[in-house]
Amino acid sequence: MKRAREILWCCLCGEVQGDAEEVAEPQSPSQNRGGQQNKLGHLAAPVSAVRSKTSQGSPKVFCSEPSIALPLVRFMPLTSKLLTPVTWPAFAHLVEKHNGIFGGCWCISFHLEPGERRHGAAAYKAMKKTLVKQGRAHAALVFDGPNAVGWCQFGPTAELPNIRSKKAYEEGLGELPDWRITCFFIDRERRGEGIASLALREALQEIMRLGGGTVEAYPEDYTGQKVSSSFLCSGTLGMFEKAGFEKSRKIAMHRWVVNRRLPSMRASRAAS
Repeated sequence: MKRAREILWCCLCGEVQGDAEEVAEPQSPSQNRGGQQNKLGHLAAPVSAVRSKTSQGSPKVFCSEPSIALPLVRFMPLTSKLLTPVTWPAFAHLVEKHNGIFGGCWCISFHLEPGERRHGAAAYKAMKKTLVKQGRAHAALVFDGPNAVGWCQFGPTAELPNIRSKKAYEEGLGELPDWRITCFFIDRERRGEGIASLALREALQEIMRLGGGTVEAYPEDYTGQKVSSSFLCSGTLGMFEKAGFEKSRKIAMHRWVVNRRLPSMRASRAAS
């Protein structure tokens, strides 16, 4: 699952607004009247400068907040790859850049059985690496060039048994899902660019490729509140709703269970 795209990001809503084939050729700085450079140095243009597609083939891009003319980042070539032994070094580099993330978690906590004793960062790194080698740790990684800039962790329910607010979750549990999406992590220098939304989209694509089924996640809803990104490691409710998930029930003050049923890509190919 290696997909290179030149993706148009909206600086306001953080959403993917179009793929390479939908986007006009980039303007030079002298042609970019009213535009500006974003913090990454990529060329940007105002929303008002992006034209709707006509019969002549002009580009079409819409922002979910069209009433506010903020710039669109025009060029950000990214790729998505699965977490495998091949991509492990890039994954490890991103984790080590952030001191093991969350006190040395190494994105292992959801793999642990509830109540399992805590270990140190070195042990967690070794555990995660072993799971990756065994094919028992899934994630959609987002790359900018050779560097991983974020990921979405997902996997079969048996692979990720340890979720937050589990006692409340089990009290209202009807049937376990086929898949869980448990956490996101984005490079501190790249947050607010919609990378989590892209990682989620790629994770859902891979789940469909692997057979589809019911997918469950446990995002936070802090609408209208300013919170640390550490509270949003499970994603935001709004992001999941935009991806087609529906709220099921609340299991904590700000935490929801959301779900979506995905078709199998295998079945779709067979039918066609």
